[in-house]
Amino acid sequence: MTLENIRYFESQIQKIDRVIEREFFPFPEKQVLTSARGRGPVLAAGIIAEIGEMSKFGSDKKLASYAGLEEALEWKLGRRNTPLTKSGNEYFGHYLAESVNCLRMYNAEYSGYYHRKYHEVRKRQHKKTLALLLES
Repeated sequence: MTLENIRYFESQIQKIDRVIEREFFPFPEKQVLTSARGRGPVLAAGIIAEIGEMSKFGSDKKLASYAGLEEALEWKLGRRNTPLTKSGNEYFGHYLAESVNCLRMYNAEYSGYYHRKYHEVRKRQHKKTLALLLES
């Protein structure tokens, strides 16, 4: 019975993914966001849904702030003992982190950078290293 439930939910997820891909097709941003291997239409659609118009962000710093990545930016600048921030759009930050994680898994260059930086960080290694990947 549990296996039937799992198969049912997997089929429902596949149906939802197909609907997202179909609805996402007309957006020109799709080509840019889905060009990296591993980042599909679901992640790209989530990023577009959370950002809206890219022009409303004047700089990368404002976009990172909107994603709640100030702490990683501060760490990169050498201010290592900054408190964990709870600001920003939680969903956008999640989509960005998942997107960068896909790059890490499917791109050898990003994977090498990830592993190098991961060992340099003392606390919250995975989150901070993903944020550093996002910056690069």
